[in-house]
Amino acid sequence: MEEKFVSNRVGGSSISLRIFLLYSSIVFFLLAPTSVIFGGLKACLAISATMFFLSFVAGRGVVSKSVFFAFLLFLTAIAFSFLYNSKYLVFDDYFDFMRVVFYFLVFTAAFISANEVNLDSVSKVLLFFILVQFVVVILQRLGLPFGLVEAIWDIEKNWAWRSTGTFTNPNMMAISVLMSAIIYTFFTNSKFLTKALVLTLAGLVIFASGSRTALVLVFLSVFVMTLLFFNFKKILISIFLAPIFLVSLYGLVVVFGVSSFGYSLEILNVFDDFDLSSVTTFQSRISTWSDLASLVNEFSFLNYFFGLGPGKGLGLRYVDNEYLAVYLKYGFFGVYYLVLCCYLAGYVWLNRRVSKQVNDISNALLLIFFVLSVGGVTSETFSSWQLPVLFFLLTGLGWGRIEKYK
Repeated sequence: MEEKFVSNRVGGSSISLRIFLLYSSIVFFLLAPTSVIFGGLKACLAISATMFFLSFVAGRGVVSKSVFFAFLLFLTAIAFSFLYNSKYLVFDDYFDFMRVVFYFLVFTAAFISANEVNLDSVSKVLLFFILVQFVVVILQRLGLPFGLVEAIWDIEKNWAWRSTGTFTNPNMMAISVLMSAIIYTFFTNSKFLTKALVLTLAGLVIFASGSRTALVLVFLSVFVMTLLFFNFKKILISIFLAPIFLVSLYGLVVVFGVSSFGYSLEILNVFDDFDLSSVTTFQSRISTWSDLASLVNEFSFLNYFFGLGPGKGLGLRYVDNEYLAVYLKYGFFGVYYLVLCCYLAGYVWLNRRVSKQVNDISNALLLIFFVLSVGGVTSETFSSWQLPVLFFLLTGLGWGRIEKYK
């Protein structure tokens, strides 16, 4: 499979500067201070995008023409959707354009740095991310240290039964921690005890978040990993880690009390009658999806192609379903964006045999793709601000390494 590439046409500096900027971008993005004191989430994301851009500028690399034009087509469609639906737009809607630019910057920064970056080095950043989330979640549970956490991060959704960590949404935090733990536990050469500790801490954070979606994805991910990558060593890791994970959850419940985790434990109601509607939030989401789906009946001919735009003024701020959200917002081109994500991951998977590093990246990427795809049933994943970062980081690393061996 031949792929054409074009120079970034920007002078380069040392490799160390480029790698430093890339890692700094990832760390800042994952732990960015999101409170209004620092300008809120969008200000932090703008800074993150700038840092990713600088890591791109600092490299003497190449950019995939096909990916560049694929993103450019989607950006053009968004711009046309904005113009066509201008009467519904609010100020926040314009950040959707920046979001797609941000995805492309993550991909290109990783692409250019692919030869100097591997999963082991990325996992060290993810380990730091998991540890910080664990500490912040514990501080949120204990109400310490006296408003400092609230002053740094927006914790509007840090309810009595849910912790948000450094994120503005507990689901986003939990799924991000899950994906980070998957990469660290199953695709790096760390010691077994370290992996056990990391997965345990990640499990506690996910449980404390109250994200039932992430809890289900924990077990589905291990099951899928076993089916796709039947590896005796990894199966043993799963067998040994499962009891540790469950005992840790039990200890967390004992320490903080069952009432503190009522939101998370509500998912157990499903096993009484195998009815998802017994979970309160699922009932409300079904009602919301039904109401929003009715908007399709009001589509004009062009709406089928370009959707209703970001639609925050039309009630599309929180759709909680990736597939419904992208179709309502961008119609045919929303579906096109999901196909683009499949193409990026599929290209790495089809070329996975060029090296062991690419094979490891493709396996990790496949599980990340699975988590985002299944999680998309009850959350906005590929089109959210924070969740796709690891996906585009891994696809960029995979594409960059594949080019090295061509």
